[in-house]
This record gives sequence, structure tokens and C-alpha cells, in this order.
Amino acid sequence: MLRSDDKASDLERAVAYYYVQFASFRGRSKNASFRISADADNNMAWTFRKNLPSIIALSDRLQTVEIFNRDFRKVLSQFNDENVFVYADCPYLGTEVYYECEVNGKAYVFVDNEHRDLAQMLKEHT
Repeated sequence: MLRSDDKASDLERAVAYYYVQFASFRGRSKNASFRISADADNNMAWTFRKNLPSIIALSDRLQTVEIFNRDFRKVLSQFNDENVFVYADCPYLGTEVYYECEVNGKAYVFVDNEHRDLAQMLKEHT
């Protein structure tokens, strides 16, 4: 379902993604091997059901959150306000080649100087 072009809604895809991350060994979505246990203390279905109130609370909290997948320079410049919380999820230094990204139709890699620029912009952010 996650890799197909079927007509699943964004919500259905999000639920499927959460389940794969939750139930697979080490959260692998490619070639996932799923945990199965007959032990009552490690019942994945019960644990998943127990987490539903947290998922609903998180959904409620995210209703007014905006998530961007854009150049950090544009986002930080546009939203430089003391009432704005910014979380920047950048590639870990030295692992940039593992992130697939395109800018204007061309492969793009986050390079060393951009780590410095991001750090400086976050430091100066209101």
C-alpha cells in the first residue's frame, strides 16, 4: 500500500506507515521483518491499541502546525518571529548522500557549508 499508486487517502497511508514503523523490526520499511510474540507482555496489537489516545492527542496538536520541505534559508527568513517554533531536521553530517532530494529537477546534496549556514541562521533566529 505504501509503495503502490492506489487511491489510498493521506490518512490511510499515514496509518499504514505508522504501523510498519511501529511493528517492524528496527522500523525498517524496506524488506521489513515484523515482530510477532505470543508473550502477553509483548503483544504488538495491544500496544498499538494502547497508543491510539496518544496518536489522537498528537493529531489534535498538529492541526495548527505547518510542515515545510523547502530550503531552510527561505523558511527561516519567512518565519523569523518570536512566536514561531522551528524544528529543522537536517541530514546528519557525513550521511548527506543517503538523502534523496531534488531541487529544480536536479539531484541535490546538503554540503558542509550548508550545515554551517543552518547552524548560524538557527542561532540568530528570534
